[in-house]
Amino acid sequence: MKKFVAMLLCLILCLSLIPTAAFAEEAAEAAEEPAEVAEEVEYLVIDEEEAEAEEALIEVPGEFESTAFEAMNDSWYGGWQQIGGKWYFIDSSTGARAKGLCTDSKGNSFYFDPTTGAMQTGWQKIDGYWYYFNASGYMVTGWLKSGNAWFFMSTASSIYNGRGVMQTGWLKYNNKWYYLMSDGKMKTGWLTLNGYWYYLNSDGSMETGWKQISGKWYFFNDGGSMKTGWHKSSGKWYYLDSKDGYMLTRTVLFLDDATYALDDDGSMITNRSVKCNDGYTYYFGSDGKCYYRVKT
Repeated sequence: MKKFVAMLLCLILCLSLIPTAAFAEEAAEAAEEPAEVAEEVEYLVIDEEEAEAEEALIEVPGEFESTAFEAMNDSWYGGWQQIGGKWYFIDSSTGARAKGLCTDSKGNSFYFDPTTGAMQTGWQKIDGYWYYFNASGYMVTGWLKSGNAWFFMSTASSIYNGRGVMQTGWLKYNNKWYYLMSDGKMKTGWLTLNGYWYYLNSDGSMETGWKQISGKWYFFNDGGSMKTGWHKSSGKWYYLDSKDGYMLTRTVLFLDDATYALDDDGSMITNRSVKCNDGYTYYFGSDGKCYYRVKT
């Protein structure tokens, strides 16, 4: 009996161990398989323009060489970059944008907005002076036509307040004199300045010597000022109206208690007589003065 009970207990114990072993085997197999882990993905949002720019070759203004750049993660290479339709120049070592008036190694000057660094074009006032930058951003020097007017932008840094500065007042260029108004526009035609009259040709150059204007003759001194009164030219004397400066012709003058006569070409008559429409004939000496007259 004891022997039977012992065998029965042994059977019950074996049956209770079977599920435990199965579960152990499943656990072992599960341990060999990698556990599923939610994959973490970082998404970088780039708009269409940035996506195109990512592989684009930048067209840089002027003579600068093209520079490739990458818009990923806001990481920029140095050089010229176009962002949102505007040009910038990026320092390759620091990533900083150029700002203010800058000059490259070739001597070309550009102006970048002091706040944003965007390259500027057209008229710009910098430190109280006017400059002009063309469509490619280059600072203009020399003659500039803007609208219907001509301006002169300084060509040397040692004169005229600095290179590229818009000039005003008298300007000597290629041995000719020009006058630039207070707004920088080149003056043409008549100019009155400090009580003197000047004449500037259609190209802006100051006139000197004899000049026929609107059918009348004028004479301008070497300094450009219009002359009035008596003027000797090529051995002959002429009289230029004391107010308006034009040369008088075919007329009798009464000056300083003396009488003079001017010929068809404006020259003073000397050593001969002249019959005038007042009914008298006048006789003029070598100095041009009339010494007597007779009724004719």
